[in-house]
Amino acid sequence: MQTQNIKTLKLKFSGGRRLNQGHPWIFSKELEKIDKTIPPGEICRVLFPSGQTAGTGFFNPHSLISVRLLKIGPDELEADFVSARLKLAREYRRELGVTDSGRVFFGESDGLPGLIVDKYSDILVAEIISAGAELLKDEITKRLREIYKPRGIYYRNMHEFRNLEGLKLYNETAFGEVPASGRINENGLHYEVPLTSGQKTGWYFDQSENRAFLKPYFKGRKVLDLYTYHGAFALTAAASGAALVWGLDSSTAAVQTAERNAALNGLKDKVAFRKEDAERALSGLQEMPEPPDFILLDPPN
Repeated sequence: MQTQNIKTLKLKFSGGRRLNQGHPWIFSKELEKIDKTIPPGEICRVLFPSGQTAGTGFFNPHSLISVRLLKIGPDELEADFVSARLKLAREYRRELGVTDSGRVFFGESDGLPGLIVDKYSDILVAEIISAGAELLKDEITKRLREIYKPRGIYYRNMHEFRNLEGLKLYNETAFGEVPASGRINENGLHYEVPLTSGQKTGWYFDQSENRAFLKPYFKGRKVLDLYTYHGAFALTAAASGAALVWGLDSSTAAVQTAERNAALNGLKDKVAFRKEDAERALSGLQEMPEPPDFILLDPPN
C-alpha cells in the first residue's frame, strides 16, 4: 500500500505517552484536531508534535478510539500488510498446535485491529469491530480464501462495539457454504457449536486454556457454572470428577445446546443445565439444598 499521500494527524504534547509504551490505540483527546472530513476507517499517518512519524493506522473521527495503529514508528506500512499479517498469524498458531479448530486471528495482537477469525475445521467464522477492518473486508476475505482454502467464510458482525464505530450490524456468508453448526474437540471433550447463531464467533476459544487449567481443582467439588453458554466449563468440571455440577444461562437456545453437548460426551446424568438468570441465582445461593463450593463466573462484557 502506498502511504506517501495519506492524510496526517498530529498528537498533542501529552498524546504520545502510552504510544511510547507500545499501546496500539490513540484516543480522541490525544489528538490536536479531529478531522471529520476523513472517512471512518481510512489509513492515516500520526505525527508527534515534533513532526516525527509516530505511527500509521485506521482513523475514525466519530470514535473515542480515534486511531487503531497498524504500525508504530516511522516505517512505511508494507504494501501487502493484510496478507502478510494473516499468514504470520497462521504460522504462529501452527507453532502453538492450533491446526483443526481454534482462534486463528485476534485483532491488535495479530496486527489487524478489529478483526477476529475462528476456524472450525474447514469453516471460518469472522467478526469485524473496527471501521478500518470493515473497509478491508473484501481483501481480508480474499486472503483468507488463499491461505486457508476454507469451505465457507461467515461474518458475524453483530457486536455492539460496531455501533461505537458507526457500523451497521449484519451477518453474512461471504464465501462458499456455511452450515448452521459444527463440531470441535477441546481438552478431550466434543462440542456442537452454532456457527451462524449464538454469541460472537460461536465459541470462546480464548477460555480453552483456563478450562484446562481448572481441571485438577474440580474433583469432588459441587460446581455452579453461571453464564454457562454451551456448557464448556460445566462439562469440563463433570468430566474432571466434580461431585455435582449445575450450569445456568438465561438463553434457552444456549441451554439446549449445552444439554446436547452433555449427551455428546456421555455426561447427561452428571450435569444439570437450567435456564436461569445468574444474578437471581446468586441472590438465592443460601436457599439451595446443596450450596456449591466452587462457582464459575464468566459474564458478558
